[in-house]
Amino acid sequence: SAVATCRVTHAYVVPPIVIHMANSPLADSYDLSSLKWTRSAAAPLGKELVAKTKARYGSELVMSQGYGELFSVMGFIHFI
Repeated sequence: SAVATCRVTHAYVVPPIVIHMANSPLADSYDLSSLKWTRSAAAPLGKELVAKTKARYGSELVMSQGYGELFSVMGFIHFI
């Protein structure tokens, strides 16, 4: 609900949250239209999950994924 209330545009999320965003009917209860960019790390998301999430929230949602413990320093893979 913080994303909807505060109109968050950027979010760092763990893969289980992305799975929830893509699959859970509860996610439809919240206005996530302000969300424009997400970063995730700790486990690979997979192309299918990224595609499903972008289909649900709009293809303009930029999703990037980090790898390893130094992901914030080492860089990200962007799914556009």
